Amino acid sequence: MSAKARNFVSDTSMIIGARDLGLSTDDAVEELIDNSFDADAQNVHVKVEENGEHLRIYVEDDGHGIPPVITDPDGQEWDGLTYVLSFGGSHANSDVSIGKFGWGLSASATCQSLRTTVYTKTKDEDQWRSTYIDIEEMREQRDTVPPAAEPCELPDDLDIEDREKDSGTIVVFEKCDKPDKKRVNAMTSMLVRELSRIYRHYIDGGRTLNVNYINGAHTLTVNGKELNPSDPLYMIEDCHNPGDIPIVDDPYHEETIEVESPEDGDDTMYEVSLKVIWLDVEEIRSKDEWSPGWMRKHNLTENYQGFSLIRNGREIDRGLSLKLFKKHGDKNYMRGEIEFPPQLDRYFGIQTNKSRFSLKDPVKDQLDEALGGVPNQIHRKTRKKIDQLKAEAKKEKRETEPSLSEKVAKDADKYLKDRQNLSEKEEEELKEEIREKKQQEIQRILEEEENLNEDEMEEKIEQIERKYDSFMTDPFKVTPETVGSGKFYEADFRGKQAHVKINTDHLFHDIYSGLHDVDADDELSEAAVLIDLILLAAAHAELRYEDNEEMLTWLDRFQDEWSGALKMFLKQKPDAEAESIKDLVLE
Repeated sequence: MSAKARNFVSDTSMIIGARDLGLSTDDAVEELIDNSFDADAQNVHVKVEENGEHLRIYVEDDGHGIPPVITDPDGQEWDGLTYVLSFGGSHANSDVSIGKFGWGLSASATCQSLRTTVYTKTKDEDQWRSTYIDIEEMREQRDTVPPAAEPCELPDDLDIEDREKDSGTIVVFEKCDKPDKKRVNAMTSMLVRELSRIYRHYIDGGRTLNVNYINGAHTLTVNGKELNPSDPLYMIEDCHNPGDIPIVDDPYHEETIEVESPEDGDDTMYEVSLKVIWLDVEEIRSKDEWSPGWMRKHNLTENYQGFSLIRNGREIDRGLSLKLFKKHGDKNYMRGEIEFPPQLDRYFGIQTNKSRFSLKDPVKDQLDEALGGVPNQIHRKTRKKIDQLKAEAKKEKRETEPSLSEKVAKDADKYLKDRQNLSEKEEEELKEEIREKKQQEIQRILEEEENLNEDEMEEKIEQIERKYDSFMTDPFKVTPETVGSGKFYEADFRGKQAHVKINTDHLFHDIYSGLHDVDADDELSEAAVLIDLILLAAAHAELRYEDNEEMLTWLDRFQDEWSGALKMFLKQKPDAEAESIKDLVLE
């Protein structure tokens, strides 16, 4: 029985319809790479070139090649190349292959290229074989049978990495008339970005699901550029990491569930792994270049938070909630992976081109239980850390940079009577005292915060120096602190600086902090500035008489009355239309 060339499709009308299957260019290239890894290729090379008015894209591998003859279950022998080119012509060599539907090559060729040529050679052959499909030719001739494969030489105009390899396959999209990107550089950049992420586990050679089906690290290139793995979980040590986002050493949460085969009568159990990581919020937000725009640039947004779906080591998609959690801005630091074998495709709703899927209830329920409340835990911890970092940033700004109210007070200071009259000797002694306190704090930082890197340590020391230097140069400062007397504020000197301490244990502090609750780079509201100026004026008046015992007695009594009355007012129920005293003040 002689081997026959198999129909590409049963009818030429199907070709026209199949052109609208919806495969993007990167989908099509990924289908070819899937076939290469299924063929045990260790090296896969993608090329993008101009070819007249079209792009030419081809994928070369060193896999086992396509055999000259393939025998179907009915015993019919088919020409190997035309068999795998046809729709449904799968020639997977195991049931754990990435591509098993037999649509990858045919659908990719149909959707993306008017003409596709395939070259292949097995280890038992001395020469390459080739055939092609030409959409326009088939449509004109109303003949969907490609030419049977013939021995050939590789064309000189193809930039082949290894023409002398023992075996392999080269698929060439000769005329890409529907590319996602129309220019070579743009297409190359897109493929580098996408492929380095999608095949990260193959490039890295990682072991997943305790099955080493990846068989060591693979080389994947695009126009000669060797790809490094791009890992959205930041767990691969040498991953492509343009934002220098800190590597995650251990998952925040990790579970493996067992799922019964979806085939009736088959009680085989298959493993599905679930992994969740929590990126280092503090290290990321402490970067000098950090901003909401920086977060968007590095995909730390709601669109990309959530899970990557990994099928046999190959990413199907990323940034998925899979209805396992609700996306929220405070979960931008959460990433996860769900990995499953192709035997569970039915439960994950994997379709022929592997770019569409839907999680079915039997697996979703188990994953939901395995995930537990982890996303909400990360949400709460992230919010707490962000609030803490914002508070620290505000505190550092208050300590090192004058606020708008302090700048106003400084301008007015030259018209006021001296806050503190010091002799030349007293001023020098005060400067020395400040220098000693500054050195003590710097030494404490050097001893207690050894985990800071050189740049972070230098920035910390500069902050300390600015704070202590301001004690002699900035006339006024307001900071929230604990005040043991119970008064809503106290005033004292720090160096030559008149310092107002807002008592954090007094009800007044709630209103004060509400009015001053702005980002570190924002200016205070008019109401906040006015309250600061009232307090600074009171402090100035008090500190002028710090050596006058009789005046201090009266001032102390006045401040007690003021604090007591203020606390009583703040305890009263606010207006029915306002939710709080803070709302009344803000109005």
